[in-house]
Order: sequence, then structure tokens, then C-alpha cells
Amino acid sequence: MNKSRGVDMKIRFAVAQCQGGGSFYYDDRIDMKAHFEAESLKHEIRRRVAARAQQGWQLVKMFTDGPFIHLRFKAKG
Repeated sequence: MNKSRGVDMKIRFAVAQCQGGGSFYYDDRIDMKAHFEAESLKHEIRRRVAARAQQGWQLVKMFTDGPFIHLRFKAKG
């Protein structure tokens, strides 16, 4: 993903198949710079987790990478 191609990095999703197990993971990145207050950022994280849970995904990991918070989901079942 490249910003120079006009990709909005804060809401871009990447779906990848885990090698070996065949489980599907879904990575969601949130740009922390887009949220000036902690409450706004917490609300966005909760909103995305709830939206993915309704679609059958389970949050398995949350981590930071530079200015981004990554939410990693695994397909339930």
C-alpha cells in the first residue's frame, strides 16, 4: 500500500492467509494521527471491533507500528 497512489491508510484493510494453518486473518489499521483525543481513538477501536465481531471475526491481537494501531482479527469457526 502506497500513500502516493492516494490510498487512505487509516481505513485500509488487508486480508492474508496464515501459512501452515490455513486460518484467515484480517488486519485493520487505524491512523493515530487522525484522532486527537484518547476518547476518540478508544471509540474508533471499539467501533471497529464490534463491526468485525458482527461479521464473524474475533480480535486476537492489537499492536502499534509507528503512527498506526493494528487490529488483527481471526475468522471464527
